[in-house]
Amino acid sequence: MIKKLIAGVALSTCLLGGPVSAATVFVPGAASGWQTYSTEFDDNFLGVVTIGVFNEEDMDVDAELLLDNFSGTVTFSSTGGNLGFESGLSGYSAAGSVSTTAGPVAGYSPTEGANMAHMVSNNVDTSGFVNANGDPGTNGSLLTFWIDVDPGQVLSFDWNFINHEATDPGGDPSTFWDFAFIDIRGAGVSTFHQYDVLAQVTPVPLPAAVWLFGSGLLGLVGMKRLRRPEVG
Repeated sequence: MIKKLIAGVALSTCLLGGPVSAATVFVPGAASGWQTYSTEFDDNFLGVVTIGVFNEEDMDVDAELLLDNFSGTVTFSSTGGNLGFESGLSGYSAAGSVSTTAGPVAGYSPTEGANMAHMVSNNVDTSGFVNANGDPGTNGSLLTFWIDVDPGQVLSFDWNFINHEATDPGGDPSTFWDFAFIDIRGAGVSTFHQYDVLAQVTPVPLPAAVWLFGSGLLGLVGMKRLRRPEVG
């Protein structure tokens, strides 16, 4: 079992499975803004953390993910003290388009120190990872590092998901659900596995009042059709 301390995010899924809960940050357009992911472990394991940002079908525009301020009580086995990317990507493994920057990116600056990681969804096949709808990714970028965990320890970091589907003439936020995720997987004999969708593009839902107004109009139309002129 795993206890979650979530600030602004958490959707647990199984890899290539469907959603288990429904607390993913859904972003209809632009950016999620800075969020904090935090999770507490009950297990003892050495494992690998993979964080990714992906396109889902539409590749005309890219999604982006900003990362900063890795912290908590877990031991960061590979990154050492480079938890705010002040030493670039030293200690991390990157695939796709991953860099460090002082920003700003889309108006956002680092939450800690002078740098942050900037991931752009291209180059890497991401069909092995799914969004909250169970749809596989198309292409994206990955950032990987190792942690050593004892029961009761916590992993946390800041993230910001940025998408551009709403600005793409050929894009459609109602069907192209780009997303960002974190995958934590035990190594060796450990069977620990946790998969969370951090954020996902989604269309803007109509407010409940609009639906009620629309259903009311339909009701009036129905009543009008039911009326028959009296034959005198």
